[in-house]
Amino acid sequence: MYFLFFRVTLHFCGAVTLFLLLHNNTLAQKKVIGLVLNKQNGTPVPFAVITDEKKHWGTNSDENGQFIIENTSIGDTLVVACLGYFEYKIPFSKWEESTTVYLIEKSIKLSEVVVENKRKKHKIWLGSLEKKTTFITGQLAHNEIQEMALLIPNYLQVDGYIEKVGFWIDRFGAPKTPFRVRVYKNNNGFPGEDLLIENLITHAKSGNRWFDIEIGKYNIPFPNEGFFIAMEWINTKNPKYAFKVEFPNKVMKTYYGQHIGKTKEFNEYNGRIRNNNGDWKIDRKHRIFKNPMMRAQIQVYE
Repeated sequence: MYFLFFRVTLHFCGAVTLFLLLHNNTLAQKKVIGLVLNKQNGTPVPFAVITDEKKHWGTNSDENGQFIIENTSIGDTLVVACLGYFEYKIPFSKWEESTTVYLIEKSIKLSEVVVENKRKKHKIWLGSLEKKTTFITGQLAHNEIQEMALLIPNYLQVDGYIEKVGFWIDRFGAPKTPFRVRVYKNNNGFPGEDLLIENLITHAKSGNRWFDIEIGKYNIPFPNEGFFIAMEWINTKNPKYAFKVEFPNKVMKTYYGQHIGKTKEFNEYNGRIRNNNGDWKIDRKHRIFKNPMMRAQIQVYE
């Protein structure tokens, strides 16, 4: 009798466990339609970043602040973030199938550049100086956000400010895809605090060339320790920015976004990479072409 009771209890507990697992998996897989708005004025926040707390996956809102999550293991907490706004976290249990998120915008105060009128000025380009590339990188999957950065050292310890940043965009992929421009402090060899705190979204008009962006109005000084410039890929699953790649096994996969050039101009690994707003790592994926083709124009004062 005891043995029979034990077997019945075991089967019952197993059935309950299986039910809970299936139930939780169903919850984790449910479709979520969201809208990200600016809390101060109610306007949409375009291209906000939505990830799980463990940074296993990521997506973006679209131009109108809308996003959809489906067929993805969501996890316990969703994180909504955007440059220029405070991060917002909410447990998945509190998310509904239709959810509106309000982000609080940070106040932006531009730095002041104080320069003596008598000091001479000239402009220099730092970073990659090549005019073409033989190697490219990119290809965002449907559930990934990628960011790639390049260290711009201040070897000569000159004074000045950052006037432009540039990215070599290839014709392969979707070169006109919007992306977010990022500029970071150099924190012991890795991107640290944002120096450019405005949500600057732009896109190239075509590929196979340099695309430069004016950021002189932000008055960002050229730090003695150097700085990082970065491209943050946008992944809205918009078919306009999608392309297909056929693999040797005849499997076709869909990817999103533009490709950028990589260079072997520098011996050291100055490139950094991260996925889904996670931790930064040294980009060692391509041994010869070690660094992304990015550059910065500096207004230097003598």
